[in-house]
Amino acid sequence: MMSSVGKLGRVLGRKGLMPNPKSGTVVNQDRISSAISEAKKGRVEYRLDRLGIVHVAIGKASFKEDNLLENFVAVVERLLEQNLMDLKVIM
Repeated sequence: MMSSVGKLGRVLGRKGLMPNPKSGTVVNQDRISSAISEAKKGRVEYRLDRLGIVHVAIGKASFKEDNLLENFVAVVERLLEQNLMDLKVIM
């Protein structure tokens, strides 16, 4: 499947829509049910760049301030629970 999607890489890659096995958007058939349940629960990707800045989406521009604040607090709490050295560094 990746070979057929790979041809669209130039278009999908620029928009951040290219499937990637490392990010969990490409799964084997035996993991499909667990991947679907994980996606329904809500999965947020965040990365740490080489300057130590955390990149994460906390919501859409249409969200109310209360919802954005709630999402921000949840992200900060999750980051504090994890060891920041475990995050993938973007080079």
